[in-house]
Amino acid sequence: FEGVRPPSARLQWRDPEASAWQEEELALDADSLRYLFKQVQRPFAYQVEAGEGHTPVFQVRVIEPPVVQRLRLEYHYPAYSGLPVKSDEENGDISGLAGTRVLLELEASQPLASAELVRDDTLRQAMQVEGSRARSSLTIEREGHYHLELRDDKGIASRDPIRYAIQVLHDAPPSVALAEPGRDLDLPKDLKINLRVEAADDFGVGRLSLVWRLNSKAEERRDLPFRADRLVSLTHT
Repeated sequence: FEGVRPPSARLQWRDPEASAWQEEELALDADSLRYLFKQVQRPFAYQVEAGEGHTPVFQVRVIEPPVVQRLRLEYHYPAYSGLPVKSDEENGDISGLAGTRVLLELEASQPLASAELVRDDTLRQAMQVEGSRARSSLTIEREGHYHLELRDDKGIASRDPIRYAIQVLHDAPPSVALAEPGRDLDLPKDLKINLRVEAADDFGVGRLSLVWRLNSKAEERRDLPFRADRLVSLTHT
């Protein structure tokens, strides 16, 4: 302040959509004053009046940091599992067999200059950026977590990124049982035996083979037809 200093000044501010000013009276005990606007979320205009003087009206523009608006995961399971490719856009948490390759594709709220996939807060991996989209991949090897760090073309970085879990699913071996006859028995006169087979696997039974040998002859094998599922029950004669 210059000239005759009044005892107080009025700080006035308003949102762009508001017609009336809000104001606060501030005591002046020096030739300058300092005021802090806290937790600014929206743009606003402000000015200061003191005595018969006043400043121009200044504008505060709020710059939004980039955020992830959409995240898509695409699972490519190990070949031995026989599982098809699966997409997930509901949740950023990753859960799959060890060795599964996961493709990540995100869409941000604004054009990006860079993006990084950070595993366990230490391992940083640059993502391929194109406009507001970014892509990368990771292989499930161990349990942990990851998050995504973005920087827009104005140099503004994302804040408080969401931390997603990485979970390893362990593939247990399948189980199979002959529910019928389920015991030793003599061959009946019609030389036919009805078999009921029950099999289960945590990721799905991919193949069932009947193996038999007559007396001292060579072992024989036949694949049984069935619809792939986690729980399988079929009969065979």
